[in-house]
Amino acid sequence: GIGVYTRFLLRVLLQALKNLCLLPFKPLRPHMQRNETGRTLLERYRDVTLAPGILNTPIQQPILVAGSTGQLGISIIRHLLSLKAEVLSLYHETIIDFNYPQLTWIQGNLAADQLDLYDFSPQAAIYAAPLWYLPTHIETLAKAGIKRIVVFSSTSLFVKSASANPHEKELAAKLKTAEEELQERCQKHSMQYTILRPTMIHGYGMDHNISTIKRFIRIFRFLPIYPPASGLRQPVHVDDLALAAITVLCNPNTLS
Repeated sequence: GIGVYTRFLLRVLLQALKNLCLLPFKPLRPHMQRNETGRTLLERYRDVTLAPGILNTPIQQPILVAGSTGQLGISIIRHLLSLKAEVLSLYHETIIDFNYPQLTWIQGNLAADQLDLYDFSPQAAIYAAPLWYLPTHIETLAKAGIKRIVVFSSTSLFVKSASANPHEKELAAKLKTAEEELQERCQKHSMQYTILRPTMIHGYGMDHNISTIKRFIRIFRFLPIYPPASGLRQPVHVDDLALAAITVLCNPNTLS
């Protein structure tokens, strides 16, 4: 309860400072900020550097990226473009204003029962959207020609399963159910899969945890911590996750 009230009061304070024009920046609407940040990052895809000996050859197969407008999806696309891969980018409503010959934007709603990939025939996919939307569409992806998929889940499946917070407990249960259904459907349709479970994700300033803390410290020069503050976190950078997903995708030893 204390955490909820503290967060509420901080939001009220930030809004008050905004109204008084005391904030050192003008916040953008979330979709505008995502589009602007995403476009800048994709335009600079050539800045991506890979470790020596890792994925130093072009990827020949077309790859579908789901969850493409989030920071993880954007990082995955950047790495794929740097490797000269053909990318099919699945987005829901707001497209990122970036065009490139080897990048095709496909509109689709993963929350709906049906997903239309039109006439595209990717051979592999990297899924970075909410996991519980995926199992319903495995048959559609298989019919489109996808034989291999790398999926992002979360360590919340384990660390929040016994949480006292009902919302966290529900999230862990949703992830567990989604993973089990995903594995069952992939096996049914002979689709090879790998599940990655990262912890707290950060990197491009588009997350709501690490970036929020950084912005607060930058503005107020301190960070309130409610005792005993015994929880430990291990944030992981989106670029590391993107590279891991692509490496896994190209490694036959990771097949399930």
